[in-house]
Amino acid sequence: MAVGNKGARQFQSLFDTIPFKATVDFANAPGNPGAGDVFASADITVTGAALGDAVPFISLGLDSVDLTVTAAVTVANTVTVTVNNPTTNAVNLPSTTVTGCVFSPKGVFGSL
Repeated sequence: MAVGNKGARQFQSLFDTIPFKATVDFANAPGNPGAGDVFASADITVTGAALGDAVPFISLGLDSVDLTVTAAVTVANTVTVTVNNPTTNAVNLPSTTVTGCVFSPKGVFGSL
């Protein structure tokens, strides 16, 4: 969560946050020249995460080797982390730590 000049936390009136950290082992993401990107995913249990929540921050504990990394709440209490391999080379990531934060909108959004 960002901290402003006066130490006030940004967005605290808009979102509850659920930080998480887990060890995952992604499946092999083979290269796929000319036929589109190839994905590998891992599910992480994040208690309190709900459909409609956002996962704007995600980090792997290693070099992601030209991969893109995204995360989303895919079912209650589950965040799915996906690595996308847009290259022609196969990538087999070792087991690593995934760190992220779920943002759960507070009731203020219901009044919009």
